[in-house]
Amino acid sequence: MLIVPKVGKIKIRQTQEVAEKTKSATFRREANGKWYVSLTVKFEMPDVPLPPVHPERVVGIDLGLKEIALKVRIGKLPLSAPFGVLFPAQLAANRIHL
Repeated sequence: MLIVPKVGKIKIRQTQEVAEKTKSATFRREANGKWYVSLTVKFEMPDVPLPPVHPERVVGIDLGLKEIALKVRIGKLPLSAPFGVLFPAQLAANRIHL
């Protein structure tokens, strides 16, 4: 249940519980007639150490203008058309998982 000033109680379907105090809410209505609300809350993040980096598992992406950005282990493909239009073989190469 969401309580909105000047409107009252509104039934909602939540994706997760909001335990903190709400700072603001943004309401929007989609073209299909459904209403959505985005809540902004303030909370304290605990200091958690970052996990160690394993260089052998790091994937870099090159966003150059001459080649299409691909996962490093796959290699690189030249642009096949102006403005980087992707062809099926290039799309398939991008879908390969490590």
